[in-house]
Amino acid sequence: MYIKDILYGIEYECDAEVGEIDIDNVTSDKNKIGARTLFVLVKGINFDTDTIIDYIIARHPRAIICDTDRALRCEIPVIRVPDARRTLSFACSNFFKIDYRSVRFIAVTGTNGKTTTATMIYEIVKHAGYKAGFIGTGNMGAALAQAVCKSMGGQDILLANRTP
Repeated sequence: MYIKDILYGIEYECDAEVGEIDIDNVTSDKNKIGARTLFVLVKGINFDTDTIIDYIIARHPRAIICDTDRALRCEIPVIRVPDARRTLSFACSNFFKIDYRSVRFIAVTGTNGKTTTATMIYEIVKHAGYKAGFIGTGNMGAALAQAVCKSMGGQDILLANRTP
């Protein structure tokens, strides 16, 4: 998929022409960078992006998305966005071709009975004839994109990072 398709609807700036660069992976995991990866540099709570940028550049992703003002000196195209974390979610939605605007979510919170309540809601919705997905303690951390795709009749997506 081309970067222009992955970044459709996303505000960005780049000094290089990146639209026709072909990508086969979008990730923020520094250990998953391949030759055709679009890497999104997302700052964590206890993680400083400046400490690993040289490592990321040495892995040669096709392009880097970031929201930092730091000048990255490399031959890899750098795509600047207002919010890298938000861009990652929209880029993944475009990459996996999932329109989350057409999906309805029900969240169950509380101290006790969440899994039971969520399971009953899931079964009711499913038996009412709707396509339904379920994420609970039985599959805690399953990627939302994978669960939605599978429940909507799409293909399975293998995602190694299971943190929602």
